[in-house]
Amino acid sequence: MACLVIHPDGSTQSGFKARLGRVEEQHFTAGAGGILLELDGWKITVVICSDAEDPVHCTADEFAGVDACAVSAVYAQDQERRLALHLEALASDNGVFGILANLAGPTPSGQSDRLTGFWGPDGLQLRKAAGTGTEVVTAILQRGALRKFR
Repeated sequence: MACLVIHPDGSTQSGFKARLGRVEEQHFTAGAGGILLELDGWKITVVICSDAEDPVHCTADEFAGVDACAVSAVYAQDQERRLALHLEALASDNGVFGILANLAGPTPSGQSDRLTGFWGPDGLQLRKAAGTGTEVVTAILQRGALRKFR
């Protein structure tokens, strides 16, 4: 399980999932975790799936100076509350914006949709996908919103 960031200059960065599930452990080797990137002065950490829900993995040291945490994951439709708790805690415990790109469509765990979204550093959800299938969700993140949480 990996993520790949392609920068405008063509260079790449890759991150590898550190916290594997039981089925994943049979097919993959755990990696070192997410990656840190800078985009227009914003520091963003990119993590994969269940790495975002592990409080040990998501430590204050890892998030020092980070403005946002972008998560690529698969949460099924019946896991909405579980997902909300994970992203709320990730954002509020670390005083960062939480961003989730969730697979939309059928998965072995069930249908997955309407879970992509943004969370503020207070843990409250700012925006989320409205429907099913392919959708682009955007939000305006303001650096000033981070000040009172740091």
